[in-house]
Amino acid sequence: MEDVQNEMKLSQLINHTHVARYLCSFVVGTKLWALQPLMHYGSCADIMHSAQPFRNGFKEPVISIILRDIVSGLQYLHSLGFVHRSVRAKHFLIHEDGIVKLSGLRSVVSMIEDGARVKALHGHFTGTVDNICWLAPELLSQDLSGYSFQSDVYSVGIAALELATGEAPFAGLPVTEIMMLKLRGHPPVLMKKDDGEKDGQISTHLSKVIDLCVDPDPSRRPSPAKLLNTSLLKVRKKVAPNTLKDLLLPVVPLDTSKLNVAETGLESMLEALNTTTTEIIWT
Repeated sequence: MEDVQNEMKLSQLINHTHVARYLCSFVVGTKLWALQPLMHYGSCADIMHSAQPFRNGFKEPVISIILRDIVSGLQYLHSLGFVHRSVRAKHFLIHEDGIVKLSGLRSVVSMIEDGARVKALHGHFTGTVDNICWLAPELLSQDLSGYSFQSDVYSVGIAALELATGEAPFAGLPVTEIMMLKLRGHPPVLMKKDDGEKDGQISTHLSKVIDLCVDPDPSRRPSPAKLLNTSLLKVRKKVAPNTLKDLLLPVVPLDTSKLNVAETGLESMLEALNTTTTEIIWT
């Protein structure tokens, strides 16, 4: 419950085009409901898992646009002193207008303690097992050096590999083996999901960004600001708003006009609340 409270509090603080936030939250009976704006395409992971053309990942123009939006949102969170800790495709949500938003705020942690920004964080992350494929070695090692914003940059590199192949590197391996490979500095490799062979069909731009992000040494990884200035991520400035929608065809956004709201029970539930917003204030 503490994680949920933190997520709700954080959602009230943020305001950025590329970070998903909640509209409101309320309790009905014993259930807590939290409402977000509808993201008509779902997540990038949803698309890769359900749409045959993208089972083995997205083409590079799609990856460039997605990463540009996600890194922009990540830069914003870092500017507020937050480390995300769960940067992965299932937390990349796509709106019907082609805008990508970073979700998964439940894993976020602040680097501000007693009013001052600390140099590093320490301690166990409860989401380690679920997120281990994407987590940076320094976050897993739990040593005196700790971890900071650059651990998210490592996750961006892993997420880029995931978007390019349809699956995160190390996926399917035992948790202990993944941890040992990462702590020993074993570099993740871009592999084809279907046959397990190394994929050489990527540009030097994508390969360079991935290599920079997954550098075992956090101090050598680029900041989100520097990533946004790479050739790969500058593409978002040059494309029309509908470009991502066109590139995702034949996948199309959910048509809300065909939804029967009455069947969901949401309308009657809101009427029972007798209010338009019954936001929970966490203390």
